[in-house]
Amino acid sequence: MSTEANGSTAHPDAHDEARTPAWSTPDEPIEERWPDALPPADYHLGGLAGYDAGRGARRLLAAVGVLGLVASIAGYVWYANHVEYQRTHPFTLPADTDIDALPRTLH
Repeated sequence: MSTEANGSTAHPDAHDEARTPAWSTPDEPIEERWPDALPPADYHLGGLAGYDAGRGARRLLAAVGVLGLVASIAGYVWYANHVEYQRTHPFTLPADTDIDALPRTLH
């Protein structure tokens, strides 16, 4: 670094104040730097972009819920029919069983 007469230090790259910034390209007009088409994106949807992105997950959850409901109803119908069948068809012994010959004691 160099020290000037007034005691301030100047940056070695500080040549003059009129130099153009690195981000500026004044050689071509801005119209030529614009893209011909916007890149594909969903920024134009605003706040609904997240809602639209979750569509697949919502459909999956809805399908699982519907399948669970159908399975629950089918299980209930089967169980109700099974209980009704058990009530109307009590246990029967085999054909050649003599109940009177069996002892009536509990072990």
